[in-house]
Amino acid sequence: MPDPEKTSPQPEPETETDNPPEQTDDFQFVGFHGTSRLFAQDLVEGIFDNSHVGTVTAGGITSLQFGLGLYVVKAIGETDVNAFGLAQYFAFLAQYITNRDAIVLKVYATGFKQMRQLYYHGNRANLPENYLEYDYVEGPITSFLDYTQIKFNPHILRQLRLQYS
Repeated sequence: MPDPEKTSPQPEPETETDNPPEQTDDFQFVGFHGTSRLFAQDLVEGIFDNSHVGTVTAGGITSLQFGLGLYVVKAIGETDVNAFGLAQYFAFLAQYITNRDAIVLKVYATGFKQMRQLYYHGNRANLPENYLEYDYVEGPITSFLDYTQIKFNPHILRQLRLQYS
């Protein structure tokens, strides 16, 4: 019989937030969101209010390209280092604004393939008037045209799950 004092402790069971949601047609990884420690835990817990989807979590940008919502750097997969790096850049801007650590979160969406998308190449001033009727707006990121952003409109935020990367 093993000596209980000499056995190594068993690791704590993983919590639900330690494991990524399953990659299915209904729940899939879409990209990364850069923010600061000030907002990260609330976002992971699914708490979205105007302070989380406004200028600070978008990296301190005061004029959001596609209006109010949650901005995500679209990624090819969870190992897309380029998309992660750009989200980290936005997280560093959020860190500068809030004086809290930079955090990059993974973003998963339920029912993503069924969401109504508006692809748009331009700025907010020229967005179609009905853009909030769509679930998300997708298009190039101003100043980073080689990258694509997804801006989830406020009415769809409950279908997102964010996790620490």
